[in-house]
Amino acid sequence: MHTIRTVVLAMTIGVAAIEAGAAPVQEFTHIRPLSPEARALVEDSLQRSPTVLALADALEQTDVVVLVSLSMEPNRTDHGAHLCFVSGGGVLRFVSIWINLWKTIPTVRIALLAHELHHALEVAAAPEVQDSASLARLYRRIGFEGPGGGFESDGARRVEKQVLAELRAGGTRPTGVTRPQESARRPTRPGGSGRP
Repeated sequence: MHTIRTVVLAMTIGVAAIEAGAAPVQEFTHIRPLSPEARALVEDSLQRSPTVLALADALEQTDVVVLVSLSMEPNRTDHGAHLCFVSGGGVLRFVSIWINLWKTIPTVRIALLAHELHHALEVAAAPEVQDSASLARLYRRIGFEGPGGGFESDGARRVEKQVLAELRAGGTRPTGVTRPQESARRPTRPGGSGRP
């Protein structure tokens, strides 16, 4: 039931964003943040990670448009982010990426965005994916089922680790979105341990 509610919510937000003309980031028309906070995350990610920039460049060559949302769901069982199919069948296919602010620290959010953008490229490489059912079939073929009933791929996990390594090598704190309590508790360093 929770999955159905999530898909309906994703579709509602996706359709609203499409109708409202969700603004793309910089010169990228295939990544569309749905809030100022999501825009800050995407822009920070593009500036700090060559891998995220390469993923965004690759997405521009596809028929997949990514709607980026941030959520605050403390009880979700996923690892902090997920991708949902929103719509297909036309010239463009739309997917939605959700990143959970309550389960991640800022640096990890960038790595999770990269992880989910890799999933979007996996969808782009599979023109048969036109709905949630065909998305599940794709991941049964190219990936595996993870905890909580979601799907995963080795490629997305590698990308996530690569981006974390890039960010650690850069040694700077992201300037984007922080959790409300994070800025009050830790004004100079990220809070929590995050997911490797």
